[in-house]
Amino acid sequence: MPVFTIPGRTFPVDILFSKNPCEDYVDAAVKQVCAIHLSGMSGDILVFMTGQEDIETTCEVVAERLAQLEDAPPLAILPIYSQLPADLQAKIFERAADSARKCIVATNIAETSLTGTTSREKEERLFMSFNQLMASCTWSTLATTS
Repeated sequence: MPVFTIPGRTFPVDILFSKNPCEDYVDAAVKQVCAIHLSGMSGDILVFMTGQEDIETTCEVVAERLAQLEDAPPLAILPIYSQLPADLQAKIFERAADSARKCIVATNIAETSLTGTTSREKEERLFMSFNQLMASCTWSTLATTS
């Protein structure tokens, strides 16, 4: 198996998780997103959910809860899942407008499920956004290798 070393930048990541099981993990995630966003900490937020329905619900509820607050800082809430149209998937790689923080709500397989016309297009979109150059690779999913 070949090993690829890809030079690039790394950023510190804080991983937050519940120490106890949650009855409603969507609501718990929404509360955590709001707490992080309103705390004044810098950086974007990445939330992993189990599927499209949970992702869409999480995005809607976060937007509703922040809309109820008077002086909430701007938050660009961006879903990413395989059935989302390619132009909407690409928004996660764009800079957020008006100094807004980004909150990306994704499945843990969203990165490998980006849709596009060719696999080369997927490769360029993913790595050029991080200002990285990468040798040719083949992208595949479990469905295409079975």
